[in-house]
Amino acid sequence: MTRSPKKAIRIILKAANIVLVVFLCVILFFSLYTAIARLAFKKDMPKVLGFSAAIVVTPSMSGTIEVNDMVIIQEKDAYSEGDIITYEKGGKYITHRIVGAEGDLFVTKGDNNDSPDRPAVDKSQIVGKVVFVIPKIGKAIEFFRTPIGIVTLIAIGVILFYLPLLINKVTTRKKVKR
Repeated sequence: MTRSPKKAIRIILKAANIVLVVFLCVILFFSLYTAIARLAFKKDMPKVLGFSAAIVVTPSMSGTIEVNDMVIIQEKDAYSEGDIITYEKGGKYITHRIVGAEGDLFVTKGDNNDSPDRPAVDKSQIVGKVVFVIPKIGKAIEFFRTPIGIVTLIAIGVILFYLPLLINKVTTRKKVKR
């Protein structure tokens, strides 16, 4: 059984629409969860299924992780030399590489820094290990946090939801006119 190209395109668009809607719903869920965790539970870096995320704001890891990259962080049972970790120090979160370890103390250093961080980082300060980097997404996230960004995001969602319906309506009209 062969399908017409138009029918195949409609099926592809419907599948893409479903994937995008599910993706947007997941992003919305995680965004709501982290917002509630930050506001209600006073958590600076909430975890979802053991994962956290942060946007890099300094060039201390330049060459490996750049400013405006998003790092996905996963809590681990153990950390070792060479791991890139995010830790809390004085109310700030720092993402640096472990360059030495002694027991539960870790010496860290930014790849772009000349000297190691002092004092050593205690394991209790560690949020987790960087397991994934999403390049340059920080600017987009910054935009989508503004009122115009939120309206844009809603508009994109509406367009993605109604696009297959609109295409179906247009193709149906063309068939009726023939």
